[in-house]
Amino acid sequence: MCEAAAPQLHDSGTTKIVLFMELDQAGHLVHFRTESPKGLHLEKVKDAAADVKAMHFEPARKNGLPVAVQIRVTFDCAPQSADTPANK
Repeated sequence: MCEAAAPQLHDSGTTKIVLFMELDQAGHLVHFRTESPKGLHLEKVKDAAADVKAMHFEPARKNGLPVAVQIRVTFDCAPQSADTPANK
């Protein structure tokens, strides 16, 4: 996802992409949207996010029963240096 948006993100001055997802009690995605800085068009990100849309999630549970949930996921697309733990 970050790779698809890298050129636009660099020009926009941000490194973050935010996804909002609503899942039903069965873990199916019922609503999905991206949040982007004003004026930033994330069509390539939306295309890359198609994989996320196709996923099935384990239902969230409350008191042992499946429940619908809203999830906010933030991807920080800042370039990683070779010294960061993620790249070692």
